[in-house]
Amino acid sequence: MHVLLFSIPGLKLNVTETDGFEVVPTVVDKIIMYPAERYDFELDLDYAEEGIYNITVSILSSKKLTIKPYIGLGFLNVSNSNNLPAKVYGHNIKSRVLNCPFETYPNEEDIICVPVNEMKDRGSVKDEQFFAFKTSQESTETALHFLNFGFPKGYSSINGRIFRWPTVSALTQPSEVDTDCSKCTDEETCHCSHSLNLKTGSDIIMVLLNLGTGAFISHPIHMHGHTYKVLKMEFPEVTIDGNFTFTEDIQCSNILPNINSSCNNARWRNSSWNDYKNIPGINTVDAVRKDTIVVPYGGYVIIKIKAANPGVWFMHCHIDKHMVEGMALMLNESFENSRRFIPNGLPTCHSYLTEMSGKLSATSASQTSSTTDSTSNGLYAVVGVLAVAVLLLFGYIIWKRRTTSTSFNNEEMSPMNT
Repeated sequence: MHVLLFSIPGLKLNVTETDGFEVVPTVVDKIIMYPAERYDFELDLDYAEEGIYNITVSILSSKKLTIKPYIGLGFLNVSNSNNLPAKVYGHNIKSRVLNCPFETYPNEEDIICVPVNEMKDRGSVKDEQFFAFKTSQESTETALHFLNFGFPKGYSSINGRIFRWPTVSALTQPSEVDTDCSKCTDEETCHCSHSLNLKTGSDIIMVLLNLGTGAFISHPIHMHGHTYKVLKMEFPEVTIDGNFTFTEDIQCSNILPNINSSCNNARWRNSSWNDYKNIPGINTVDAVRKDTIVVPYGGYVIIKIKAANPGVWFMHCHIDKHMVEGMALMLNESFENSRRFIPNGLPTCHSYLTEMSGKLSATSASQTSSTTDSTSNGLYAVVGVLAVAVLLLFGYIIWKRRTTSTSFNNEEMSPMNT
């Protein structure tokens, strides 16, 4: 999957929505789109001269997003039958490009970067409309999670945890899912069904980072079951000739410098930032809402969700190769509520790939056996009732035929009246 650059040279794009959520209209010349991102825009043709305009799509490559030749080309025919004069935007020879993962575009002096977090939410949808239920267990807690997306030791992972799919239903058989990532350390990787437990009703602050030895390119991170507010984006310092200097806001290790660390156990360098409201540049008023955000190479993004949608939700890099190889995790949210809606006796399932889900515990095995026994007993009862009903039906049919035959023979043997 590729990173794309969209534009209609000669026309301005008035961006009104991203990922389905309204923003204060923002005028740009080009839009960078990572996998799973969506942008809606309008064209104000009052500013367009009559003529045919190219609709162009280019591929961007490497961490520097080097612009390749067009791979897509369409045409837009603008007519002016009323001979109206075209309006003119303020003169600016530089192009405004939305959604750069840096503030300075490498090797492109004629581009002004407009980071996505500079867009403002219109506030047309209130947070409460995204909650699946109103819980009596509302929490005033705020949980902080640092998640580093990269390739430490060459493995696609989050915090060094290489995700492996559970081989049972994580929602209905959670005790059988191997979420033990204890073999991972601050610098070593491991394979496991990586998960985060989110307490019902709590505010969840996630710092999505792209630092350490595994930093390679920017990653589009998508979350199922939620949309989130983008409170802040921090970018690396980039020179015009393409040299990157990573942010130092985050400390990867107590021993190693960030550049030499896998950064599997990150934290704020300034501990007062553990209260996110103390972070300089944080937007708690009109932050843009998205479900996919680009985590910049050498930087980080701060997002916020409310744990009010019970279930097991997948969070992953939307570059397919990265996801399949392990850059993903599960959000185990509000289990104390989700379990209430699972029917008693719901059949369980298992896989022959036991090494991925781990061995069944004695408790899990007995629960599975009990559920299987009760399901089998119920099935036997149903079959028994059906068998009796079939036998009774056959008996009735035989009796009916015999009765009809006897009645017919009696009528034949009776003398005719004269």
